Amino acid sequence: MPFGENSTVTLDSETGIISGTASITGIYSYSICLEEYRDGILLGKSNREVSSMSFLQMTSSNDNIATEAINVYPNPVRNIFHIETEIDVSSIDILSFREELIQKNISLIDNSYDVSYLDSGVYFLRVYDRAGHVHVHKFAKI
Repeated sequence: MPFGENSTVTLDSETGIISGTASITGIYSYSICLEEYRDGILLGKSNREVSSMSFLQMTSSNDNIATEAINVYPNPVRNIFHIETEIDVSSIDILSFREELIQKNISLIDNSYDVSYLDSGVYFLRVYDRAGHVHVHKFAKI
């Protein structure tokens, strides 16, 4: 299975669209073999390499997770991301997709933060507001 054990993958025979649900967060690469036929005769074959990224919902034991929107852009980000939000932010942490703490209490400059030091991958922003709520947002670093 290209997206881990217990994943689902479907191929629409009419459109050729591949869709699925991954069981594990990560970046996946796989190959697709395309065959073109006309009147039952094979005209050609080609292989295509495909990469995809899956995001799963971050788990937490905190019952104070809020649902207000936080806009992080661009996503995926190369160097600097920007945050738009109406919440009163008290602090922000960056976690790996395995929920390991990467950076604690980061300081935003003009609602922006430089993540050029991060490796490519999937990360979470854990944003704390002054009311005691935790807001979680996923982003990808390329």
